[in-house]
Amino acid sequence: MTKVARFYNILILSMSIAAFMYAQPGNELYLFSLQQSSDGHYHVFGPKYLSGFNPGGEIKQPSFTSTGDLLVSARTKDGNQNDIWQLSSSLKTIKRLTSTSVSEYCPKIQPGGQYLTVLHEEQGEKTGMHIYKIGLRSGENKRLTIDLNEIENYVWMSPNELGLYSVEGSESRLSYLEVNDNKFKRITTSVGKTILADKNGHLNYVHKFDDQYWYIKRYNPSSSFIDVVAVTLERTEDFALAPDGTYFMSKGHILYSMDPAKETTWSEIADLSIYGITLITGVVVSNDGHQLALLSTKEKR
Repeated sequence: MTKVARFYNILILSMSIAAFMYAQPGNELYLFSLQQSSDGHYHVFGPKYLSGFNPGGEIKQPSFTSTGDLLVSARTKDGNQNDIWQLSSSLKTIKRLTSTSVSEYCPKIQPGGQYLTVLHEEQGEKTGMHIYKIGLRSGENKRLTIDLNEIENYVWMSPNELGLYSVEGSESRLSYLEVNDNKFKRITTSVGKTILADKNGHLNYVHKFDDQYWYIKRYNPSSSFIDVVAVTLERTEDFALAPDGTYFMSKGHILYSMDPAKETTWSEIADLSIYGITLITGVVVSNDGHQLALLSTKEKR
C-alpha cells in the first residue's frame, strides 16, 4: 500500500469514527462490508453511518433487497407513525415506500421480487398487526394473514411459505403458514423474536429452553423435524445468518460468529466500540454475504 493510499484510509476511518461518536442517540443504523478470509473467519470493515437521513428519529427492522439496498421501518423525530424506506448503501438514493395513516413494520421483499411485504397496523374489527403485500410497480395491496392478528415478526421461507412470530398473553409462539392454501400450523413456544430462513427453506429461531439454556434451532417444513444448531450467547435471541450457513450474534459492542458445520463455540470477530457503538440491538447480513447492517443504541437495557 502506498503512503498516499494509507493516508486516505486513515483519514476516512477517522472521519467515520468522528461521525459515529457524534451521532444521534437512540436507534442508529450502520453498514459494514463483510469479508471471509482464507481460514474461513469473517471480518467487518468500511463502516458507514446511515441514520443521517432521519436525525433524531427511530429506525427499526432493517432487511436487505437482492440488490443490496436496505429496507427499514422509520419514524421521524416529530412523527406519529412508522413508514417504510429504501436506502442505497451510499445514501445516494433514499425512497419512501409507504405513507399511510397507520404504521408499517418489518419490510421484506417476497421471493420473486415483485412485492414488498410489511406488517401493517390495523384498527377496528381486525385490530392488530397483519401481513400485507404491496406491488412494487402497481402499488396494489392485499392482506395475506386472514385470521391472525397478533403477529410481531415474520420471514419468507419460500414464495408461498411464511414463518410467523407472535405473542399471545405472556407466551411467544412460532408458527408456519402456507399462504396460498391458508394452512396454519403451530410449531413451538418460548421462542425469540428473530426468525430467519436458510437457503434450504428451513426456519431458524431461538428456543428459550429455560432461564439458562437458549438454543438456535431449525425447523424443516417438509418433515416437521426440528434439530439443534447451536447454543446461543448467554441470554441472546437476536442473530443473523450468512448464505454459507455462518451465524452471527452480538453481546454489547462485540460481534461474534459461528459456523456450526465446523465450530461449536462462538468466535469474536469485531469490537465495535471504536465507532462509538456500545450496544448492538440487531444484525442482518445481505443475500450475497458481502454486507452486514446493524442497529445499535446507547441506552442501557
